[in-house]
Amino acid sequence: MAALAKAPAPSIAKPKPISSVLFSQPEKLQYDSALTPKAETTTEQVGARLRSSFDVEIEGADTLLVGKASPSSEMPSLFEEAIILAKLRAFLKSSAATAPNTSVSFHNGQATLTLPTTINSGSASVLIAKMLSLDGVNVVRAVSGK
Repeated sequence: MAALAKAPAPSIAKPKPISSVLFSQPEKLQYDSALTPKAETTTEQVGARLRSSFDVEIEGADTLLVGKASPSSEMPSLFEEAIILAKLRAFLKSSAATAPNTSVSFHNGQATLTLPTTINSGSASVLIAKMLSLDGVNVVRAVSGK
């Protein structure tokens, strides 16, 4: 009789034991209670709102310079300046958020606007954007009243 060769028994691989790894949780940042975030001024809030559509420069704590991305190169005549100034004043009168002491002037494509301290950033942003929508107005300098 011929001896049957035994086939090797199939080996079953045993999974290697998983080493115990300690997963550490990231440290939580603890903020010092004395360091509270600085509240944005109205000027900074208005600048942040208008920055996506216009060139914005904060000139001081209470002064904001907002200009068109592509200003017109022609300066309006004195007659045109008078018409633009009348339209700017009409914007002020139609805005419910402005106070009687709010003033605007216009010269060489730049409107200078004095905003009341009580105006909120949304109303001021809308007012400045309206002013910049007029042909001939290239820049609005907004100064918060005292």
